[in-house]
Amino acid sequence: TPAILDILDDPNGDGSDDDAVRATFFMTGKHVRDYPGIVQEVWNRGHEIGNHAWNEEVLAFKSRATIEKSIEETDKALTEALGPDFAPPRFFRAPQGRSFLTVARIVREQDRILVSASVLGNDWEEPNVSNPSLIEEMVLKEAAAGDIIALHDSDDRKVDPRDVRRDATVKAMRGILAELRSRGLRVVRVGELLATHRPTVLTERPLFWMLVGLSLAGAFYSGVRAWRVHPPTRNRTGEQGEDLNADDPPG
Repeated sequence: TPAILDILDDPNGDGSDDDAVRATFFMTGKHVRDYPGIVQEVWNRGHEIGNHAWNEEVLAFKSRATIEKSIEETDKALTEALGPDFAPPRFFRAPQGRSFLTVARIVREQDRILVSASVLGNDWEEPNVSNPSLIEEMVLKEAAAGDIIALHDSDDRKVDPRDVRRDATVKAMRGILAELRSRGLRVVRVGELLATHRPTVLTERPLFWMLVGLSLAGAFYSGVRAWRVHPPTRNRTGEQGEDLNADDPPG
């Protein structure tokens, strides 16, 4: 995180802050609790902070109590790190971007905005996690005005969020920022983006996929039910086939 903060302050690497960038950091409560100094540095440098739940455990299909506790404990950790004047974040990013109906409903009830990403650098998995060129290529191939880009500055799979696994992300940052700037695009905090643009996407795994899953599940259930009502019969050769008795109602 400190290395990324330095790059955002000085994207050109020339000691000047003329093109300094301010971003939004979605923080897990566990890391906030363990590294309050880093949280304070992010905040003091003018960046926005969002709630990213307690850890990277997917909350989809968890109980309401579990989801609420994960969000509220992260709020509490942020307040402890930044002081009582820090207001709970307006923005929430679900762990791994996976937010289904219960998560979305709770976030809405808490008067927050559910935010995820339309452009991913896949910097948490191989081969990108060890290859800055691949991260840069993936981001720049998709990024356009109104997009929300997700990159990672820590890793819940490791003890220390300053782990060397993020070296590739750090190395990709300058090239990404320089190319976006050359395209006439300005990197801003999520709050600024929402105030001036309608972002390309707020949830990277839209309800569509859940509806597809439910439809497939319904089709499977209907198929099993039909099979039980009209099981396949055996023909004279012993092979399975349809029962073509015309007196039977259609299945």
